[in-house]
Amino acid sequence: MSRKLGIIELLTRIGEDNIRLQKLVESATHFKLKGKRGHQETAITFMTNQMNPTEVFRKKARNVGLVLWLPSELVEKAQADHRTDVGV
Repeated sequence: MSRKLGIIELLTRIGEDNIRLQKLVESATHFKLKGKRGHQETAITFMTNQMNPTEVFRKKARNVGLVLWLPSELVEKAQADHRTDVGV
């Protein structure tokens, strides 16, 4: 049985210098709720310069976009801890 490639191993193999972060909420241009009450999902439209339609249609995108959901409070804590560690 083969082991799946986990997100940490994937990012490590790609290398930090090759990864760009884009906060979805800062790039969003439109939000729309879909579905019935209690089973709603949010459709989010956002802007990016990491790929364009031609790349996608030709199946030659230079980047792959992944949506990674992290708890806000843990991201804020990690950022604060980092600032403390580096003396910012």
